[in-house]
Amino acid sequence: MPLVASPEWFGDGWMAYHQVLVRLDLAEFLVEASPRDFVIKAVN
Repeated sequence: MPLVASPEWFGDGWMAYHQVLVRLDLAEFLVEASPRDFVIKAVN
């Protein structure tokens, strides 16, 4: 499965964010397409 998302939102208003787990190849594509909106962080 290339995408897993939590149903919960964290934060409030403009500081709200949603954590999404994706495969690395998809994550790299998203960061390249929109670097202001996406960040890659390692999951241990």
